[in-house]
Amino acid sequence: MLKILQARLQQYVNRELPDVQAGFRKGRGTRDQIANIRWIIEKAREFQKNIYFCFIDYTKAFDCVDHKKLWKILKEMGIPDHLTCLLRNLYAGQEATVRIVHGTTDWFQIGKGVCQGCILSPCLFNFYAEYMMRNAGLEEAQAGIKIAGRNINNLRYADNTTLMADFIDYSKAFDCVDHNKLWKILKEMGIPDHLICLLRNLYAGQEATVRTGHGTTDWFQIGKGVRQGCILSPCLFNLYAEYIMRNTGLEETQTGIKIAGRNINNLRYADDTTLMAESEEELKSLLMKVKVESEKVGLNLHIQKMKIMASGPITSWEIDGETVETVSDFISGGSKITADGECSHEIKRRLLLGRKVMTNLDSIFKSRDTTLPTKVCLVKALVFPVVMYGCKSWTVKKAEC
Repeated sequence: MLKILQARLQQYVNRELPDVQAGFRKGRGTRDQIANIRWIIEKAREFQKNIYFCFIDYTKAFDCVDHKKLWKILKEMGIPDHLTCLLRNLYAGQEATVRIVHGTTDWFQIGKGVCQGCILSPCLFNFYAEYMMRNAGLEEAQAGIKIAGRNINNLRYADNTTLMADFIDYSKAFDCVDHNKLWKILKEMGIPDHLICLLRNLYAGQEATVRTGHGTTDWFQIGKGVRQGCILSPCLFNLYAEYIMRNTGLEETQTGIKIAGRNINNLRYADDTTLMAESEEELKSLLMKVKVESEKVGLNLHIQKMKIMASGPITSWEIDGETVETVSDFISGGSKITADGECSHEIKRRLLLGRKVMTNLDSIFKSRDTTLPTKVCLVKALVFPVVMYGCKSWTVKKAEC
């Protein structure tokens, strides 16, 4: 049933989610965003443009997806009512209890979060995040990096977003998906009612209890979060995130980087988002739009994990009394991105990581009981993937060959 729902939702994911979102999408991945960031930095240097990065992370993004808002977002996204109805049914009646020292709590309703582990959750969260970005107006904003006539101001992967140059991260993104908002988002996204109904039923009646030092708490309803491990959760989270991005208005805004006649102001991989702009003021404007729209659907930016990277001078930022860290390099999608766009730092880092793996396998390689073909297979299976990760995005200079 979940795989059928996932297949039905996938066509809406492909239709509604922009290219800047690479999270939980077939044929797209973290490496695509790494390559995009490197390419943008190189083009900015070629056209002698300053760029500013802000790496954003949400606080418990997937656990803060509001179910009611999700259903509304799905509807706005054009998800058919019957699909939204199926999804609502999947999430309906979910309850939880918390185990504490003295026992468990009373059961309580779960109204937030996409199911962890559900195959639908990434998809639903993507819709949720896209809604925020659309409402933030990033597509219409003039802020961003303009390269070859194209404006770019954000890149996204799951709940992490990069503002050129601001890397956004949500706090516990998948745990904050509000169930009620999720059903609403799915409906707005155009998910059919019967699918939303099935999803609501999957999430209905979820309860939890918390174990403490004195026992467990009473059982309580679970109204947030997508199920960990559910094949539906990535899909649901994608829809949730897409809803945010749409409300942010990233598609309509002129802010961003213009490359080949196209404006790019964000790249996404699930809840990882990268926002981009050509000036500090434009970047701040984009970031605040995303922050406001995210909070409307229950997702909070993780200020401690958020990073700002710029190719030019930049002042210190404060959001809600917390200082946003300014960095000269950042690990995005497992690869080091530097402000100067050089790949040599990442290449050296990869070689060191590969050497570490070799050191851990030293006893096996020195063992006379291990045949040479086996050792070769181990190197190919365990060392090469570590060293060559993201290599397609590397730009190697002639002097480095």
